[in-house]
Amino acid sequence: MSEDNYRMAYTMISVTIVPAASISTFLFRKIGPAWSCVMANVFTGFTIIALIYIASLSPTRMSYAGFLTVLYFGSPFTFISNVSTGPMLDRITPMDKKGHAQMNFNRHCFPIHFSHVDFSFVQGLNNAIFKFTAAVFQLVLGIMADKFGSSLVLLICVGVSFFASIVNLPLIFYPRLGAMKADKPKVKLDDETASVYMDEDEIQDLLDQAKYVPQRDIFHVNKVRAANGLPFLKSRFGAYSRDQNEMVGCKSFECLKFLRATMKQRLHVIHEHPRMKTLYLQSLNGSRPGTEETEVARREMERWVSDYLYDSGYFVVLENPQLFKSLFARSFPRLSSGGDQATEEGVEDLLINILKLLDVHLERERRVSKRLRILSGWKAKTA
Repeated sequence: MSEDNYRMAYTMISVTIVPAASISTFLFRKIGPAWSCVMANVFTGFTIIALIYIASLSPTRMSYAGFLTVLYFGSPFTFISNVSTGPMLDRITPMDKKGHAQMNFNRHCFPIHFSHVDFSFVQGLNNAIFKFTAAVFQLVLGIMADKFGSSLVLLICVGVSFFASIVNLPLIFYPRLGAMKADKPKVKLDDETASVYMDEDEIQDLLDQAKYVPQRDIFHVNKVRAANGLPFLKSRFGAYSRDQNEMVGCKSFECLKFLRATMKQRLHVIHEHPRMKTLYLQSLNGSRPGTEETEVARREMERWVSDYLYDSGYFVVLENPQLFKSLFARSFPRLSSGGDQATEEGVEDLLINILKLLDVHLERERRVSKRLRILSGWKAKTA
């Protein structure tokens, strides 16, 4: 083999990463990262065995072509086995433990500067271990190949591949590492669709603790549950916490944008298709909590709102309740005639009123953010 042919063959191995990335995404969704890891390690082991056999034959053009063919078809499986640990860790790590970026925000959540960045420790540790072992064992295997020959090293690689498949085999029985339960929504939204990496039980557990979950993930799960005749996930206010409230507030703009896109699309569908309106009403009213649950939620909401207002400096409302009532009524106008059940005659008006409310808050946030950007730019020029 000439030097140019060797370079070309080596370059083509790198090119196989492109289809391998697409295949890995498909496999992780359809059969899960655990099964993908086991399968990829088994195929990698058999690929090395096939390469050892072909290399033992007399060197001909046919054996050369066969060697490259097996090498190129087997390389994607090696890639899949290497990258499968990332999605597995992402699925089993709780959402609030995956790491986040902490920034200094003003009261309108406009980022002024970074004070601290703390990205996912789990994924960082995974990458560090992977790179460390790759660097060390490639050196060790190279020394062994020089001393004992390449055949022994290749057989060791076969053993490692099969051993890895056996070690990861028990993980296929863990539900979170299996195929994705929820399919993508059939209706395309204005915003990108959600990708849920947790099972419903984990999301519900976070909601029970009144912890933040992105609206797109809640919507995505509820859509599938409604299609299967199941009630929506249950959320609660929980006890007021300034830290939790600041986190929700800083993420509220994207959540409100997503909800507005969802409401617009939903309003269009039920207006054009009366049957869809009936199905939507059945799903909406069927997921309503009972009288006792509603009463508990109302008491919890009252306590949360009261604690939030007091902690945010609205002590003036205690001295001037009339002022507070006026401000509150303007901020939260009437959505419907009241009651726990939506009606077929009033459901479109309900959605329209929700859209108006979302538009008011989003437009206000957009104007405030624009003024803050202009102000920040002016301060930077005069500094």
